[in-house]
Amino acid sequence: MEEIWNFLHSLDLTNFYRHIGVTLMCWLVMFISVLIDMWDGVQTARVLKEPINSKGFRRTFAKAGDYWRMMLFGLMFDTLGLLFTWYILPYMTIIITVGVLIIEFRSVWEHNKRKRSHAAELPGVIANIVKCASEKDALELIEKIKEVQK
Repeated sequence: MEEIWNFLHSLDLTNFYRHIGVTLMCWLVMFISVLIDMWDGVQTARVLKEPINSKGFRRTFAKAGDYWRMMLFGLMFDTLGLLFTWYILPYMTIIITVGVLIIEFRSVWEHNKRKRSHAAELPGVIANIVKCASEKDALELIEKIKEVQK
């Protein structure tokens, strides 16, 4: 019993604590990136006057579940890495987290492009052109649109 106790006291747990800290930080960063993407998706839907429904939220949670499963595999890989003295960081968790960040950044970037696009305004513009009483009114409206686009 004393041998086991001495062995446990002789272990250097610095590497283990570093793994735990970095892993928790990566999981937190992954979770925050998914929330930022969801928030930006809701904002984009509001700007484009699209309905905000549970379908988008379900998609977000399904995506987060996929990420968690990948992170669990990374965690298992990194746990095995703890058996080696040269494996000082949870490399697989870090790689997967960077991948998730790239995916979520790209998603936010695409939302931003959609928000900046004027394609969402076209139905309203077309309706205004149709409402014009005469051809002259329609041409004036088209000229105003061209001025705004400059």
